[in-house]
Amino acid sequence: MCILSIDGVIEYPSPSVERMLGHKPKEVIGKLAFDLVHPDDREPVIKRFKERFTGNSALAPLEIRLLHKNGSWLPFEAVRNPVYDAGRISGVLISCRDLSDRKHSESEIKLSEERYRQLFQRNLAGVFVSTPAGSCWIATIHSRIYSDSNRVKRSSRPPHAASILERQTAQNSSTAFAPPK
Repeated sequence: MCILSIDGVIEYPSPSVERMLGHKPKEVIGKLAFDLVHPDDREPVIKRFKERFTGNSALAPLEIRLLHKNGSWLPFEAVRNPVYDAGRISGVLISCRDLSDRKHSESEIKLSEERYRQLFQRNLAGVFVSTPAGSCWIATIHSRIYSDSNRVKRSSRPPHAASILERQTAQNSSTAFAPPK
């Protein structure tokens, strides 16, 4: 949390600045807050900061990257509110929430989904997916390469895996060197 002047100068930095960004509060007092914002995020941040004084701004949080003392850029979600003195806006209260853990989790989920997808797309053996209702799907690379259509084959009841593999192997061996129809 910081309180900025109407010019964007840091007037009061919370002690959490040291924990979050590595800067001691006294190191950032009097500095322009926008200097800590990533260059790619700076223009929208300045625009939203200025909108705060016109009364036309939305209160939606803004995702930004802030400079850590060690030189790395950390993701934060920033919310700002005006500070009033004698009925006039005298500054802006900025509250930031560290998004590092959330961004890391999102990245891990995306990687896991990609691995799971590739497991089925690149599997040369038969992969069968069935539902409790009895539908069964065959998801193999062979069904995509050698079938007449690009759709995954489907049956209305769970088939015996060995007979499907035998049928598919026979179909694939007869068309292995011929172009698909």
